[in-house]
Amino acid sequence: MKDSYHINFSAFSLNKFKNGLKSRDLLPSRKVLLDSIDTRFAALEKCNIENLEQLIKFLKSKKKIEKAAEQTGIDVNYLTILRREAASFLPTPVPLDKLIEPEYGNSLEALKNQGIKNSKQLFEAGCHIDSRKHLALKTRIPEALFLKWVELCDLLRINGVGPVFAHMLHESGIKSIKYFNKLSATELLEQISRFNERKKFTSISLRPEDVDYCMDYVKELDDVLEID
Repeated sequence: MKDSYHINFSAFSLNKFKNGLKSRDLLPSRKVLLDSIDTRFAALEKCNIENLEQLIKFLKSKKKIEKAAEQTGIDVNYLTILRREAASFLPTPVPLDKLIEPEYGNSLEALKNQGIKNSKQLFEAGCHIDSRKHLALKTRIPEALFLKWVELCDLLRINGVGPVFAHMLHESGIKSIKYFNKLSATELLEQISRFNERKKFTSISLRPEDVDYCMDYVKELDDVLEID
């Protein structure tokens, strides 16, 4: 079954990954990835690494990283950090009890009984109208509420978006990745900032580069969420 929750790693080129590293404000521990980046990525390309999927498989384990270091001449520490950065493009699904409010405990239990325990499972089970209506009926969850939760899961597909940010985006009117694609980075930042100033949702201030990164990431996601 095709993974509809994450980006298509096989379509995400190594060159795009490299350019993203150059343009982003990396964590201090990952700034080392910029050292001789063109030379090192050229060495990876010589090993027929063309996309993110191949890169992660190439560096899948400690043993493979050591072998890759021998093949490419790139040191083990660099490759280890590179693998962590590449793997971060695969956001870990969020447990539903971290996303859905405690007062909906009965609904959480009903979803769990259907084998749905995290954001990926809920998104894949409810992204299509027919399956969502069927599950809403089966779990006795109101369709509007069910859709809201699926929309939150859609937002959690974006790398860097956690439960708090997803709720803030949704309440500010940015209810799914479709809404991201309708706005420019400037419009998006202004809308979120205005909402946060009014509601005091979080003390964290978004930077333009944070929004730019989210916007770039969203472009790699398939917009599969069906809404009436």
